[in-house]
Amino acid sequence: MVTRVMVPNMRFPPKDEQIALNRALRRETRDSYERWVLLIKELRLQHDASILEAERIALANTHRRK
Repeated sequence: MVTRVMVPNMRFPPKDEQIALNRALRRETRDSYERWVLLIKELRLQHDASILEAERIALANTHRRK
Protein backbone atom coordinates (compact mmCIF):
# COMPACT_ATOMS: atom_id res chain seq x y z
CA MET A 1 0.00 0.00 0.00
CA VAL A 2 1.25 3.49 -0.83
CA THR A 3 1.31 6.01 1.99
CA ARG A 4 1.39 9.75 1.50
CA VAL A 5 3.99 11.63 3.50
CA MET A 6 4.31 15.40 3.46
CA VAL A 7 7.32 17.15 4.91
CA PRO A 8 6.18 20.17 6.96
CA ASN A 9 8.66 22.60 5.37
CA MET A 10 7.74 21.71 1.79
CA ARG A 11 4.59 22.81 0.00
CA PHE A 12 4.55 19.90 -2.48
CA PRO A 13 6.86 17.00 -3.25
CA PRO A 14 8.87 17.25 -6.49
CA LYS A 15 6.97 16.57 -9.73
CA ASP A 16 8.73 13.24 -10.33
CA GLU A 17 7.67 11.98 -6.92
CA GLN A 18 4.08 13.14 -7.42
CA ILE A 19 3.93 11.39 -10.81
CA ALA A 20 5.32 8.17 -9.31
CA LEU A 21 2.83 8.37 -6.43
CA ASN A 22 -0.12 8.89 -8.80
CA ARG A 23 0.98 5.92 -10.93
CA ALA A 24 1.29 3.69 -7.87
CA LEU A 25 -2.12 4.76 -6.58
CA ARG A 26 -3.64 4.22 -10.04
CA ARG A 27 -2.31 0.64 -10.09
CA GLU A 28 -3.82 -0.11 -6.67
CA THR A 29 -7.31 1.35 -7.02
CA ARG A 30 -10.25 -0.56 -8.47
CA ASP A 31 -12.48 2.49 -8.94
CA SER A 32 -12.39 3.62 -12.59
CA TYR A 33 -13.31 7.23 -11.74
CA GLU A 34 -10.48 7.48 -9.23
CA ARG A 35 -8.05 6.03 -11.79
CA TRP A 36 -9.23 8.65 -14.30
CA VAL A 37 -8.71 11.52 -11.82
CA LEU A 38 -5.22 10.24 -10.96
CA LEU A 39 -4.38 10.00 -14.68
CA ILE A 40 -5.51 13.59 -15.23
CA LYS A 41 -3.39 14.73 -12.27
CA GLU A 42 -0.40 12.87 -13.69
CA LEU A 43 -0.84 14.37 -17.16
CA ARG A 44 -1.19 17.87 -15.70
CA LEU A 45 2.15 17.44 -13.94
CA GLN A 46 3.91 15.94 -16.96
CA HIS A 47 2.72 18.53 -19.47
CA ASP A 48 2.11 21.59 -17.25
CA ALA A 49 -1.42 21.53 -18.66
CA SER A 50 -4.84 22.67 -17.48
CA ILE A 51 -7.50 20.14 -16.55
CA LEU A 52 -9.16 20.43 -19.96
CA GLU A 53 -5.84 20.06 -21.80
CA ALA A 54 -5.00 16.99 -19.71
CA GLU A 55 -8.38 15.43 -20.54
CA ARG A 56 -7.80 16.13 -24.24
CA ILE A 57 -4.38 14.45 -24.02
CA ALA A 58 -5.90 11.45 -22.22
CA LEU A 59 -8.74 11.08 -24.71
CA ALA A 60 -6.33 11.27 -27.66
CA ASN A 61 -5.35 7.73 -26.65
CA THR A 62 -8.14 5.51 -28.02
CA HIS A 63 -8.06 2.86 -25.28
CA ARG A 64 -8.77 5.51 -22.62
CA ARG A 65 -12.02 6.66 -24.21
CA LYS A 66 -15.15 5.64 -22.37
